[in-house]
Amino acid sequence: MVGQSLTELVVALAVTLLVVGGALGVVVPASHGFTAIPEHGDLQQRLRTAVDALRSDLLRSSGGPIPHRDQAAADAWPRVTPCGWGRDPATAATGPCARADALGVVLAERELWLAVEGPAAGDALAVVPLPGCPAGEPGCVFAPGDAVVLADGHGRTAALRVSHAEPGLVTMPLVWSYGTTVTGATLASGSVRAYYVRPDATTGLLQLRRQDNGSDQPVTDHLSEFSVEYFGAADPPVVDDHTGLASYGPAPVRNSPGSGEAAGWVPSCAFSLDGGHPVSTLQPRPAGSDGLARLPLESFLDGPWCPDPASPWRVDLDVYRVTRLRVRLGVAAASSAARGTSRAWFARPGSATHAGRLVPDLAVAFDVWLRGTGR
Repeated sequence: MVGQSLTELVVALAVTLLVVGGALGVVVPASHGFTAIPEHGDLQQRLRTAVDALRSDLLRSSGGPIPHRDQAAADAWPRVTPCGWGRDPATAATGPCARADALGVVLAERELWLAVEGPAAGDALAVVPLPGCPAGEPGCVFAPGDAVVLADGHGRTAALRVSHAEPGLVTMPLVWSYGTTVTGATLASGSVRAYYVRPDATTGLLQLRRQDNGSDQPVTDHLSEFSVEYFGAADPPVVDDHTGLASYGPAPVRNSPGSGEAAGWVPSCAFSLDGGHPVSTLQPRPAGSDGLARLPLESFLDGPWCPDPASPWRVDLDVYRVTRLRVRLGVAAASSAARGTSRAWFARPGSATHAGRLVPDLAVAFDVWLRGTGR
């Protein structure tokens, strides 16, 4: 009886071990899944949120247009800038900048366009509604604090903020004086929204952040990659003698009889004269197989500058070439326990060693064609 009981005990123990081992074979992988699956979901959601925000703003970007007396139109300002506009969002340094990890998008916040009657005294500008914007309409007036873009259609631009407003008059810092060759400009409700990369002040982890109208908020955390490439017109713009407008970018300046100067074309920041005809100051760039030129970051920092090299709001004319952007964006798992030790899979390696717990970085590249470029 004793031997028989011992045999039964051994058999029972073996069966128990088989059952427990089988259970552990199911439970342990499941536990890895319970850890990894939420990280996968969070990763995808953060990437989707950032991509949607960038694509939405890029598709809404506006370069004007600025109405002219003959009802034709020219680009009033660049649709995008390779950094901020007049200020680096990452360092707060003033002046032009070009960074692979920063992007400025010019947005028309609402359909509010007012013609500026200049010059005016001090920093006050007299404004008159354009056709279709009756005086007194709530959408056709400015208020203190409004973000606006001021442009003359010939390369003079600035992104400003209204400090005082009353019917027919707005007050803001003036950044240029009107000459005899340009008698007016357009004031539009719009602002520059900047995306850039910065470490979180508390954790030190990289964030994609968004600056807009004085606010600075994170778009997504645990960033592993963000960069922007620019592509655009290979050939310089050409001028249509009938409309007086360029194929893209600012319009050349042409005096009319009675302007106080001789009638005809005059040099500007965007055009020189050749035989009395305006010729773009931009140079040709080699085109790729799709007909577009790749625009390296240094091309946005070597001029020619509009309105002039000394203006705090100067932009390199190459920004007007931009037709298409390629954005690369990546995010990493928040938990160190979901990131492995290999830098080939993880921009910021973690502590995970079991394959079932690994959540590799997730990245995407997408192209956006800017609205209204016509190419």
